[in-house]
Amino acid sequence: AGDPAVAASLRDAYERLRNLGDGEVLSLLRGRLPGLDEGDLATLGRAAELGLLDLREVSSLLLWLAGALGLRVAGVGLAEDPETKELLFLAVYLDGCGWDDWGALEGLAKGRLAEEGFPGLAGRVALVCRGALRDP
Repeated sequence: AGDPAVAASLRDAYERLRNLGDGEVLSLLRGRLPGLDEGDLATLGRAAELGLLDLREVSSLLLWLAGALGLRVAGVGLAEDPETKELLFLAVYLDGCGWDDWGALEGLAKGRLAEEGFPGLAGRVALVCRGALRDP
């Protein structure tokens, strides 16, 4: 079926992940995205179990960010409403981009998600360039 980590598009990566079980998807991420630790993988699994996002869709995005754009996925985190505890979105922390790249990268990723048939994921994921957080 091919390697989702070298897929030409988000859709292509998704098609390669579509028939894998959750454990297989997380194992693939563990091997391909060394910036993710066991806590990050558990967070992805939890977000999928709670219905915030589709594990295969978000995995396709992470693999595309790393493979096609050459960014390092350095971690993930869940943002929730402090009063209601409702999950709001998944933050994806990236290395290899800074303040000047952030807006363009966010626009590129959200545009690709919409073009390739994943518009729901675009509203559930926020990309965070860690380099921008270090800039004065």
